[in-house]
Amino acid sequence: MEIVKQGNVSVVRLPDRLMGKAVREMLTAVREEHEGGATHIAIDFGSTSFVDSSGIGSLVSLTKDFKTKGTVLSLRALSDDMKELFAETGLDMIFNIETDAGLDAAKID
Repeated sequence: MEIVKQGNVSVVRLPDRLMGKAVREMLTAVREEHEGGATHIAIDFGSTSFVDSSGIGSLVSLTKDFKTKGTVLSLRALSDDMKELFAETGLDMIFNIETDAGLDAAKID
């Protein structure tokens, strides 16, 4: 799992499959970034093709926990299939999902 800084955002790049050990590694990485003072953590799904239920549950838990602490947790580079799944299940209402249009607009500024 790779973590890179992009301005004031800590970006956690996920592996191809977010399940089992990778979920635990993601949780550790995100919590360490938060404890290190990060106020915006983006989870990058650019290389991720599969997320199991423990991965989804962990993201929901982190999102709820961070909202109470004033930390932004966002999801970026979701595949079309993952966006559709989140929309159909209502998870898009829970997560802060970065869109291509939003990123493009940010680049223009």
